[in-house]
Order: sequence, then C-alpha cells, then structure tokens
Amino acid sequence: RLRTLQTEWNSPWPLQPQDQVFGKLMGVDAIVDTAIVPGKDGMKDSYDHFSQSKPIVFQSGTYPRHHLAASPFGLMPLTEGPHTYRQGDCLLSGVGPLIFPFRERIRKLDIHLLVQRQKRLNDYTLRDNLDDLIVTPGLEDRVKREVHELLPHLDESCVEASVFEVPGHDYYLCEVKARLTEPLTEEDFLETLRAQPRVAVLPRTIEISTGQIQQLIREPLIENGRRLKPILVFSCPGAVRIRKKKLLFRAAFYSKAITMLPNIDTVRSLVRGMAPLEAMLQTDAYYFDHDSSS
Repeated sequence: RLRTLQTEWNSPWPLQPQDQVFGKLMGVDAIVDTAIVPGKDGMKDSYDHFSQSKPIVFQSGTYPRHHLAASPFGLMPLTEGPHTYRQGDCLLSGVGPLIFPFRERIRKLDIHLLVQRQKRLNDYTLRDNLDDLIVTPGLEDRVKREVHELLPHLDESCVEASVFEVPGHDYYLCEVKARLTEPLTEEDFLETLRAQPRVAVLPRTIEISTGQIQQLIREPLIENGRRLKPILVFSCPGAVRIRKKKLLFRAAFYSKAITMLPNIDTVRSLVRGMAPLEAMLQTDAYYFDHDSSS
C-alpha cells in the first residue's frame, strides 16, 4: 500500500488541511512519527483512530508512554488497540545490538556515553556552543531504565548509565563495562559482534577517535558509493579489555543513521510478522548492499 503513495510522495507535497493529509495516511499499513515539534497533540484524535487497528511507531519524545521497540530484542505485538510503540532512541538503538548477543551472560552492566547535545542552545555565544559540556541526570535515568527493560532478568541496581552531552558531534562514543557469567576471549567477542546486523568491527589501525572514523573509513566509502554501518566497535590495542569475567569495550554510533533503520525494522516486525533480528538482517541487506549513489 505504501508503494501506491510513493509516486505522489516523491514530488513536493503541498501543505493541506490536517484532515485531508490524514485521509491519505489511512491507506498505509503503519505510521512512523519522527517529528520532534510542539503541537503534536493536534494529531491525537487521528492517531487514536488509526492505532485501534494499525500500528503507530513514535521515534522520539514519548518516553515512558507506549510499548518499547528496540531491535534486535524481541517485540511482542499488542493484541488490542491502541497499537502504539515507542522506538528506542539513538542511544538505545546503538547500545542494544551490542549487548544483545551477550544478554544471557550479562550479570552487571555499566554504560558510559558521550553524545550530541540533546536540546537546542538558545542565545548562546559561538564559544559556548562549541565548548559546552553538559550532564543531564534525567537522561541518564531514562537510559538506565530503558536498558533494564531489555534485560529484565537483572536487578535494577545491576544496570548503571552515565551520559555526557557536547554540541556538534555526528558520532557518539560509548564505553561498556560488563560482568559476565563466564569468561570469553577477545577474539570470540569480536567475532560475535562481526556477525551482528548493523555492527562493524573497525581495523586495529583505527584509534579510539571519531575523527579517524570520518577521515579514514566513512569518507572513502562514501566516495565509492558505499554506506558504513552505524555501529562501529573499536579493536585497536586497549579498546577491548577482558579479565576473567570482566569485559570492557568501546564503540561509536553514527547519530544521523542510528534511528532511521530501527524504524524500518519495527515496521517489518509489526506488519510482516518478522522476528526483530530477521527484520534487521533484511533491512541491512537492502540498505548496505545497494549503491548509495543510485
């Protein structure tokens, strides 16, 4: 059904009254709302009507409402309306695929994130825009609670998170410390992540540097019409540390792509009945195997 609207949507869509716009959307199988704007409640009545029979996925701004979707973790479709889902944000969409293959082995988890400023800086000078470093306890609490939703077998006290915000960074940095039920080798750890959708392990020559990712990895790929997976795990000396049952590793997330693909995964799961992991594999096969210049 979406394809029947594709031709019209490929051309500029003129502004129209809300009821007319939503009349067109009633013909689709699912709605993904990615807007972060004031006044979204103006769609409430229309959304309430649509979600009684079809799913709506909200990408941002609805925590803690709605049913969490965070591929590749399992998604249990709601049997009765409203069929409304909250897509994991860029932080959860980056962390989730990294901890998923080790979920049964994790007994304690501590996550540290360096991310782009989440809110607009109003009337700040250029220097403040560049230099500002922010810690938002509410954001840390939200990340902790949402990660705990993915690992319900853990006591809430066994999941910790810290988030530092800085302006102007396309890549986020992540450090994960975990206590496991059994030890594993660095080789096994990296090979496991290489097999995960949406994840790539960087060469050992790449330092823990978002600048090196941009200059040495991402830009050459783009110039050759290829796309880089949005979750990158560092493998240079010292980036992964394993001591008995203790694991530490570092990764980077590309903020401009990290939430777009999970939206597609969730729609595949809800509309086509795919398991989230299968949906991720199909999304990746299409997105990363096609020439980005075409």
